[in-house]
Amino acid sequence: MKQILKHVYGVGFILLFMGSIQKANAQDTAKVAQPIQSLSKVKLSLLGLFYEREQLVATSTTVYGGIGLGSGISYSYNNWSGSKWAFSMSPSAYIGVKNYYKLEQRAKKGRETRNNSTNFFGVMVGGSTKAVIEKNAITKAGMGLEAFWGIQRSLGKKINFELQLGPMLATDFDEVKFHPVSGRLGFSYIF
Repeated sequence: MKQILKHVYGVGFILLFMGSIQKANAQDTAKVAQPIQSLSKVKLSLLGLFYEREQLVATSTTVYGGIGLGSGISYSYNNWSGSKWAFSMSPSAYIGVKNYYKLEQRAKKGRETRNNSTNFFGVMVGGSTKAVIEKNAITKAGMGLEAFWGIQRSLGKKINFELQLGPMLATDFDEVKFHPVSGRLGFSYIF
């Protein structure tokens, strides 16, 4: 019986040793990050629908632009008229630059890097015409300049999730407003 236990322990030790070697080899051959690439996508954001083209211009930098229908929701309250919700939808266009980072770190951790799935910084300028649909709102054409940080994650071969946040300087050509927090949240279908 002691002989059998020695053999079982010996085989177990050998299997444990071989498993640890395989794990070490797997860590040495870490997943290689897929490089940043140019993408064409249809983006459904929280408040709009856009066609967007993202063109690679450097190893980790893209220039992008989009056109579509954007919308806005606002809420206001004052003591005389009470609360008021407003909604508007208008044709919009934008152009910007994104600089992606942490691609290699994501790959080393075994995380997905397909479809530019990583974090980014960027700047964007966009504009919209007078609203084609509005409720409790009086809108004019306007434009904005936004600096942002964001994340983009692949949810499959053709679907991306994107979140971007940052300050924005906006104008309706009569007055300029500073918005300390502006953001976008949406999903993209990549062709």
